[in-house]
Amino acid sequence: LQTKLLVPTSLKTILLPFPLPSGYWFVYAYVIMLFAMPFLNIIINSLNKPKLILLIKGLTFLWSILVVSFNIFSGKPDTSLDNFGYTQTTFFFLLYFIAAYVRKYSGKILNSKKYTAIGSVVGLLLAVVCACLADSQKLFNGILNTFDINGPIVIATSVFIFSFFRNCQFDSQMINYIAGSMFGVYLIHEDSFVRPIIWNQLISSKLYIHSGLEYLTAGLIFSLLVFIICIIIDIVCRRIIFSKVINKLTVYICTLLITIEKRTLNDSETK
Repeated sequence: LQTKLLVPTSLKTILLPFPLPSGYWFVYAYVIMLFAMPFLNIIINSLNKPKLILLIKGLTFLWSILVVSFNIFSGKPDTSLDNFGYTQTTFFFLLYFIAAYVRKYSGKILNSKKYTAIGSVVGLLLAVVCACLADSQKLFNGILNTFDINGPIVIATSVFIFSFFRNCQFDSQMINYIAGSMFGVYLIHEDSFVRPIIWNQLISSKLYIHSGLEYLTAGLIFSLLVFIICIIIDIVCRRIIFSKVINKLTVYICTLLITIEKRTLNDSETK
């Protein structure tokens, strides 16, 4: 982890085409996290292992457990999560601290393919079993809130999955090529104009709410179909048609941001 205060070079992979305005909360939170990374690294490098664990535990309680609890018991207590510092962006800070711990202090469990595989399978099966047991809308909503993106079970399962593949040594040109289109997949199917067309007009989950198993099966099939179509669109449009234009613009904007930052830092040092 570096403390060098420069704009992360990975910005050039996400700045263009910058998704405005389309409500891409993930992109906004991720971009802000990229700018905050040098300062987050300072915090991480100044903390020893016990203090970093304490920080992660505290933020997990505030920005994960409390968030899920508030969603399950809607309106109780009568307060806002903003009062606890929770936003979609600050939640990314928590994930960054967790990733830093995994990188610096991962022990026997997280460094073992066996244990991380077991943890991944248990977490995924738990979600599948709960979805199949949902025989009412109220129960389904409760399960959905429990397995929300910021739920502690989802975070733990994600850490196990990430650590498992981190411990695997393999190289696949096909996987790397497809992985390069994941951001494009996100931009296409989560666009505020495209999303209602896909999930309300072309595909409707309401047809399968009578059965948890059918709902899960349909969700997997339709998600895979949307996933494949979006990959094809991204490859054709971004990598073939607009590749040179996008690369030039992203490099230009990234270089401009780095230049502005260097000038700002130099001016502050000379004063």
